Amino acid sequence: MNASVEITGHLRTRDLIVSAYGRGAAKKAARAAGVSVRTAQDWMQGRSSPRLDVALRWAERCDRWAAVIEGKLNAERVARARGENAARAGESAASAR
Repeated sequence: MNASVEITGHLRTRDLIVSAYGRGAAKKAARAAGVSVRTAQDWMQGRSSPRLDVALRWAERCDRWAAVIEGKLNAERVARARGENAARAGESAASAR
């Protein structure tokens, strides 16, 4: 696996960081992730995203970050399941005709 894979995909890194840390998010995120404030600012401004290995270590060290990531992942899973269920229902209706 490539350690530089970005984990946030279409989820905006800035939104995740602000959800976890609120005011002063860049400095708090930098401290929690073990990176420079400049790096955290780059994440928040969309110039880069945390690498997978950094984000995972960060989640291991910080319950707030882990909770935000887990919440977003669960929301994505629910949305995907709803879409799959709707697609299956459409297929069933079409085959019943």
